[in-house]
Amino acid sequence: MSANALRVSLLRGFVFLLGLTLAVPVDAGVVTSFDGASLDPNIHLDVPNAGDASITFDGVNGELDFFANGNVNMWNTRTSVPFAWTPKPIVNYGETWWVETEVRYNTTQTDGAGRRIAGITFYSGPDNTGGANDGMEFTYGLDHWDGPFGVRVQGLGDNAPGDSANLLEATPIDSVFLRTEVTESSYLDTYRFLYKFDATDTWTLLGSINASFDNSRVALFLKGDPGTDPNYLNASFTYLDVGPADSVAVPEIDPAGMGSILALVSGALGLLERRRVKSV
Repeated sequence: MSANALRVSLLRGFVFLLGLTLAVPVDAGVVTSFDGASLDPNIHLDVPNAGDASITFDGVNGELDFFANGNVNMWNTRTSVPFAWTPKPIVNYGETWWVETEVRYNTTQTDGAGRRIAGITFYSGPDNTGGANDGMEFTYGLDHWDGPFGVRVQGLGDNAPGDSANLLEATPIDSVFLRTEVTESSYLDTYRFLYKFDATDTWTLLGSINASFDNSRVALFLKGDPGTDPNYLNASFTYLDVGPADSVAVPEIDPAGMGSILALVSGALGLLERRRVKSV
């Protein structure tokens, strides 16, 4: 092989390795069971008013705990509703990503207690924004509002999520597993909503809708009105999984390793150049 051909081959090899490194998406998803010493750094807390609501990481019990001591609502606008959000994964049009969690209420419905919904939603950001006026389309959650209680997809501002009416599975429960699968499109994204009551159950399809809005952030949320019970508005999430449906683990290349590769390629090219000059 000539010196020029070897030089080209080494450069192509380096560009390929560099491409692998740069091609790994920054926002590839998150998988956490809320245990350990601290909250996963890919999960961000968006709490508009700390005097009205809070989100607490409980690494001992493996939970993310939401609490509100007043009216925290979200319809046309967002009023103090706390979010724990992460960026959606990077996928191409026609590809699917998903979000999955378990939510549990820690107090049961009693006379005089208020209304509450906790679960999954999507919004564009930035922090402190939300509601139909800011482009949010729906919430998907465990609905203890006016009744019947159950698992509900509710259109914000108009009770019409996307191209559908509200979706509901009526059941008097205090905990549920929720999953949403999102197939991205250049126009209308498709959302499939699934649920189950026990970890060993198979997923049940609640329904699907098509919608077009900015879903850059996927969030866990709690909204409601405590009524006469100051401890009523609370919810715990036991895990959060967000990722591409066909995700494949890509080995990471640390900066020190890339530096070694660069030094090796640079040295080889320098040696070839010195030989070329010497032979002239």
